[in-house]
Amino acid sequence: MGLYYLLILLLCPVNGVVNAYGALDTDPCVTYTAIDEPKRSTAYRANQTWEELLCDENLLSGWYRFVSGAGGEMPINNDIPAYHCGTHIPLYLNGTHPTVEDDVVNRTACGNYLGSLCYQKYQMQVKNCSSYYVYFLIRTRGCSEAYCAGDELECQSGYVSPNGNFTPDCQDLDECTRDVHSCHQICVNTAGSYYCECMDGYILNTDGYSCSQTGASTSANVSDGICKTHHCSLILYFFIYNLIH
Repeated sequence: MGLYYLLILLLCPVNGVVNAYGALDTDPCVTYTAIDEPKRSTAYRANQTWEELLCDENLLSGWYRFVSGAGGEMPINNDIPAYHCGTHIPLYLNGTHPTVEDDVVNRTACGNYLGSLCYQKYQMQVKNCSSYYVYFLIRTRGCSEAYCAGDELECQSGYVSPNGNFTPDCQDLDECTRDVHSCHQICVNTAGSYYCECMDGYILNTDGYSCSQTGASTSANVSDGICKTHHCSLILYFFIYNLIH
C-alpha cells in the first residue's frame, strides 16, 4: 500500500503541476508546444470595448515555448497594468529565470489585479534551453487571464523592420520603389502608405489607382461617320447650332 501511494505522489499533479519532464523522461526543450501570439506582449494593450481578450482557460497543461516576434520570455516585472498582454489579468513570472545548470525549476505565475501584485497564482515550471526558455503552464481558472510573453510590438501597417517586422527600428516601407503598389501611372510614397497620381492629360479614377485620358477627340467617338457616344452627339449638336445661327 505504501508503494501505491508513493507512485500516486510521483505521477499526480502537485499544486496543479505535473512534472512531465521527470515522469515522461522527455526533454521539454524538444517536445514543447509553440505559442505564436504577438498580443501577449507587455507593450500591447487590448481595447476592452470591442476586442476579444486572450484567455488561457482552455490551455492544456504542458510545456510551451513563446515564439512570437514580440519576444519569448515571460516578464518578471509585477507592475503590468490590466488589459496589457491582450487580456484583462496579465500573468507574469514571479521570480527569476533559471540558468542552464538549474535544469527545471518551480515558479509561480502571478496576476496583478485589484491592487494585489499576486491576486491570481498558478504553479508553473521553467527550463533554460540555452537560447530560449520553455514553460510548463496550466490553464487559468477563468477569463480573461493569460500568460504574458515579450515586450515588443508589431510594426504598424506600412512599416517594416529587420526584426521580423517588430519593434524596435520600424521604418517606412516605400511601396513605390519596391513596386508593391497598385498605381497604374505615378506612385507617391507617404509615411506608412502611398497615393496615386496620373500623368498630364489623364485624371485619376474613383478607384484611386487607375487613370483615364481627358479631352478625348471627337474622332475617337466616331465610327463610319456615325456618332457612337453621348459626348460626340453633344459636340455635333453645338457644331450645327453655331453653323446655322
